[in-house]
Amino acid sequence: MSARKAVRLALTLLLVCPLTAVCQSPRFSTLKIRTVEDGQPTPSRILLRDASGETVIPDGRYKYQASFVIAGEAVMEVTPGEYSLAVKRGLEYETVETDLDLAAGATTEVELPLMRWIDLNGMGWYGGDLHVHRMVEIIPKLLLAEDLNLCTVQSLWNMESFWKKKKLPEDLIQEADPTHVFHVLSEEDERDGGAVMFYNLKEPIPIAVPSRAYPSSLGFIEQAHEQGAWVEEEKPFWWESPVNVALGGVKSTEIVNNHFYEGGILNNEAWGRPRDPEKYGPEP
Repeated sequence: MSARKAVRLALTLLLVCPLTAVCQSPRFSTLKIRTVEDGQPTPSRILLRDASGETVIPDGRYKYQASFVIAGEAVMEVTPGEYSLAVKRGLEYETVETDLDLAAGATTEVELPLMRWIDLNGMGWYGGDLHVHRMVEIIPKLLLAEDLNLCTVQSLWNMESFWKKKKLPEDLIQEADPTHVFHVLSEEDERDGGAVMFYNLKEPIPIAVPSRAYPSSLGFIEQAHEQGAWVEEEKPFWWESPVNVALGGVKSTEIVNNHFYEGGILNNEAWGRPRDPEKYGPEP
């Protein structure tokens, strides 16, 4: 094919199938998903599995493990066949599930109403997640899809820093919308003694040290206190947790921590103080 014919063909395809649409192919099935609340498109998290139970993550979607998020509407191409579709939006909405049989070359449109079973904001309670390791630019989509009112992003974590090649914004508190906000400058010092979290910082603390043991977290804790930041012990069973508490270094401890996850619980103490197997049972 000549270059001129190739360009003409490409222009024809653009006219037939705009870049904003999904081109339908006989080898694929087009799936259009719309999740709504009170008739309006509403962000949500999608779990799509094929007949074998394998997770399907369309290209270009922000994913985490078995799911991806949408802003309320999504169009994607998938292999024809049978699928199960589950839609979630945090803990205040019921999970909506349906089965799909997608034919080759066909378009299937699915609209799923999100059903709220409780309104905690209306009762004066607000949901949040203070332990978040995600890229800052994706946080607004995640907050809205999970209906979280607040999160703090650990943009500095040991030797890693999100701000190495990016400028820290002047306003450290950002909005996805007026009721979903996040703080872009939180840090986690996680080493052999455990992990300490620093919230509501005004400027970065240089926690990037090569040693897993020295210096201890106490120096960083003092710097955080000078900024008026909130310091938290990340788990109660870390070796240095009682020391940091006794010295007045931390103001809180995570009980519902990241050992709890959607499918269950991580039933161990990582590299912290092992449990008493006679009192609490052995690790699995």
